Amino acid sequence: MLNLKYILQIFETISGLRVNLQKSSLVGIKVDKQETIRFANLLGCKVEKLPLKYLGFPLGGQPRSVAFWNPTVERIQKKLAC
Repeated sequence: MLNLKYILQIFETISGLRVNLQKSSLVGIKVDKQETIRFANLLGCKVEKLPLKYLGFPLGGQPRSVAFWNPTVERIQKKLAC
């Protein structure tokens, strides 16, 4: 995780862009919850769990379920109606 933090710092230096870790999240998959929390504290970001939204779209969960897609489809329909 420290190497990942260093890579992000190098990216910031080279690109001139800033990585905002306070707005970033860490999701542990098949990792102990305490370990995920420790890594998030090391990086300075928050911990989230699946399902979550990424760019407004659902990530994780049951994609074959109608309930999974309903909020997203309704939002897109509203935007297209305008």
